[in-house]
Amino acid sequence: MTTMTRWSLSLALVLSVGVGMAQAQEVGTLVGFGAYGHGQINVPTGNFKAIAAGGYHSIAIREDGTLVGWGDNTDGQINVPAGAFKAVATSDYYSYYSLGIREDGTLVGWGNNDYGQINVPAGTFKAVAAGGYHGLAIREDGTLVGWGGNDYGQINVPTGTFKAIDAGLLHSIGIREDGTIAGWGFGIGFGPIPTGTFTAIDAGGYHSLAIREVVLNVNDPPVCSLGQPTPASLWPPTHTLASVGIVGVADPDNDQITITVTGVTQDEPVNGLGDGDTSPDAVLQGSTALLRAERSGTGNGRVYQLTFTAGDNQGGSCIGRVKVQVPHSRRGTAVEDGQLYDSTLP
Repeated sequence: MTTMTRWSLSLALVLSVGVGMAQAQEVGTLVGFGAYGHGQINVPTGNFKAIAAGGYHSIAIREDGTLVGWGDNTDGQINVPAGAFKAVATSDYYSYYSLGIREDGTLVGWGNNDYGQINVPAGTFKAVAAGGYHGLAIREDGTLVGWGGNDYGQINVPTGTFKAIDAGLLHSIGIREDGTIAGWGFGIGFGPIPTGTFTAIDAGGYHSLAIREVVLNVNDPPVCSLGQPTPASLWPPTHTLASVGIVGVADPDNDQITITVTGVTQDEPVNGLGDGDTSPDAVLQGSTALLRAERSGTGNGRVYQLTFTAGDNQGGSCIGRVKVQVPHSRRGTAVEDGQLYDSTLP
């Protein structure tokens, strides 16, 4: 094979929506930039949904799924096959070949085949990568398969299931389903594979890159709907103020909770007619409220509604409401007639 000096080649998909990926469904027009000695940046017109840049050639998937290739054609690397495709990969290490996944999930390869790199395996696949002289793919069940050159074990794929792969010049890398990275082939022993979980990888000639997963500290707020008043009933109606608190509010993360009573309303006038009727009927006291044990002697009992907030020490909060009754009789139950009055007013 003729040895050539490597030059930079870049392609971009100018999308009408979003950002293009190897298997993206967004579409847009193409732009090429960098070295142009072989026509590799003389991009075709039309809308495209995926691109791949090789050493001196380029491949793209049109909006309708068909392929187009342009640039150097030393080994037939731009003689693209017919049919509709959902993914494409091409080697950018001057081994002049490309790989693609058809819409039905089967693989196809074309171009140089000095190391069997286009002798693709049978089956259906969901991802493909083209290395220096070897190919990699993820089967529908998440397992890996490799083919082509294997001087350094670059196609000796590990067991397990994977969600992403890439192929370098003589090495391979993948992201397992749990987000950890596996690597095999030449140069993997030059440095330790990073620990942790990752969302994207890319294999260069002799190095690799990965994007770490950012784990956000998601805080669940307290659950105010679990709140209950204590006590829930005031008796006897002595016209005095009684302390009422709120219990039962829980935090899913077991964070410390602070409860604040922010308002009290009632269904009877605050200062109605009758002997001993006094006001105000409620006093806010932070996590509790003082409620007047009082109701109209001619009514059907009084119902107070306490509005409260519950906040945890991580910034989460909720708003809740509980009701406290002053029944008309000792064994009775108050009937609510609508929360019409602010209990804290005179």
